[in-house]
Amino acid sequence: MDKPLLIEIDKLENILKEETSLFITVPPKTLEVADTDSFFRNIIRKTGSSHIFYAGSALPVKDIQTLYNSIRKKDFSTIVALGGGTIMDIGKIISIALSNSFENIEQILDNPSGYKNSKKLICIPTTCGTGSEATHFAVVYKNKKKFSIAEKSITPDHVILHHHLLINLPEKVRNSTVLDAVAQAVESMWAKNADEESTKFSEEALKNLLLGLKTDCKEQKLKLFQKGSFFAGKAINISKTTASHAISYPLSAHFGIPHGVAVFLTLPTIARYNFINSNTDCFPKLFKLFGVSGINELVNNMKKIMSAMGFSLKLNDYGIRNKDIDLIARESIVPGRSDNNPADLSPDSVSELLLEII
Repeated sequence: MDKPLLIEIDKLENILKEETSLFITVPPKTLEVADTDSFFRNIIRKTGSSHIFYAGSALPVKDIQTLYNSIRKKDFSTIVALGGGTIMDIGKIISIALSNSFENIEQILDNPSGYKNSKKLICIPTTCGTGSEATHFAVVYKNKKKFSIAEKSITPDHVILHHHLLINLPEKVRNSTVLDAVAQAVESMWAKNADEESTKFSEEALKNLLLGLKTDCKEQKLKLFQKGSFFAGKAINISKTTASHAISYPLSAHFGIPHGVAVFLTLPTIARYNFINSNTDCFPKLFKLFGVSGINELVNNMKKIMSAMGFSLKLNDYGIRNKDIDLIARESIVPGRSDNNPADLSPDSVSELLLEII
């Protein structure tokens, strides 16, 4: 099977009938708001699934340990993660922990790509931007340091895209995740690891996301955002992300900036930097997708998207001062992200880019 496989919502109950399943979801009140017709709560009840939930955002390893302690002595064949990127990452990490009978979740940090998952994994996103439902990556933090888990066996087996789960999503949260998806698709286009397949996924993602931004019908908008996010996830699953994602990690860890916003803050500046300082041939395709004629229009278009989403483009507005730039720049050189950028980056060049948008 080519994972992940998109399935319809009405197939979930039959899949779980023969399984011993664990649902990991957003908290009960949040789930109630998202699951407007009680479909998923009824599935949990009818299938006798175990159910745990998590309310945090940035994911400390100690929080996963607390969740894991509550279920680790049980035997599950299937993990269902219903929520945003954090919930889906928890599902992936707990799947590995259960598959390998861990006592301590931190074991995975010693060898992030060294443990296989044997559990069936189903992801149901309640946001429209992380792409975690389509990737073999998971993120966890220890002492505010980000660890990336990368293992093909944690690619979800099945994905359900149900736009009704997004209807009551707060607009700011939705917009932040959409920014993340757009950035993923753009970064995948210029990534050193990009190939023909990832580029096709990036183009499909941007077509859906950019059309969604222009669409007035809310139902259609949400469907386009979900579909675009899924294809952006499939794109970065091959190519990985680049400089904007690398810089976003210290912005979120130290200043609490939502991930999608933290990524998009530097995307226009990085776009211009890559256009000037690299030989990537992706820009004509990006110009066509965004409907612009050159780099200046592309940069301005990106800035307009962020402003229209209700977010400032200035680092100062997020509590960042000139004195913070060196720390952010040092922590932005992330193997697998910053070195996947088509133009070379150093702490000094990152500092210069950040000072442009302080």
